[in-house]
Amino acid sequence: MAAMNTPERRTDRTRADRSVDHLVVLADQVASRLLDRTLPKPEWTHEGHILAAVSLIRRLGAPEALAVLRAAIPPYNEATGVANTPSGGYHDTITVYYVWAIDLLLAEGLSVAELLAHPLVERTAMLAWWDSDVLMSPGARASWLAPTKRDGAGRIPMEYLQPACVS
Repeated sequence: MAAMNTPERRTDRTRADRSVDHLVVLADQVASRLLDRTLPKPEWTHEGHILAAVSLIRRLGAPEALAVLRAAIPPYNEATGVANTPSGGYHDTITVYYVWAIDLLLAEGLSVAELLAHPLVERTAMLAWWDSDVLMSPGARASWLAPTKRDGAGRIPMEYLQPACVS
């Protein structure tokens, strides 16, 4: 009887592994299509942003992933008809926040599925660190703006992710 249970457990584990593998493959596809500007606009959702960042952070590390996202999102927006303005389009502080949060969660060993369900990557998660009016300001959209609040866990998003300037 135990022998019969073992293959079932392996099958269940294999299904779970395939699901995780599927999300890694999906993340890589979203990132690739973002970079070559072929990702259909309806797929550039909150989850699409998170998956692209996961893929790039896993492959390049957080500092380089941040640089790539900063360079890729504005032209992608323009290619899909979204203007990058003081009130819409690319948002630097939010991009930095999610790269910080995703890097933190990947370093903790979370799978892509676990990461997607984590409170740190929810759509409004950054409101634990910024007042909404500050976060939505043109200045926060244009470039990194330090948090205006502290969350209960004592974590503070940082722009330490930027690669060092080379002279």
